[in-house]
Amino acid sequence: MDAGIGRSYLSGVERGLRNISLINITKLAHALGIEPYLFLQRPGS
Repeated sequence: MDAGIGRSYLSGVERGLRNISLINITKLAHALGIEPYLFLQRPGS
């Protein structure tokens, strides 16, 4: 998968050290083949 987002940036997002932008949410969703809104739902929703 290549979303065009740096690994260190994503690592910081995962660890809560960085905030992710809507543009990068869209890039990740496109690379994974899912709709961006799925990232914004609460787990189990």
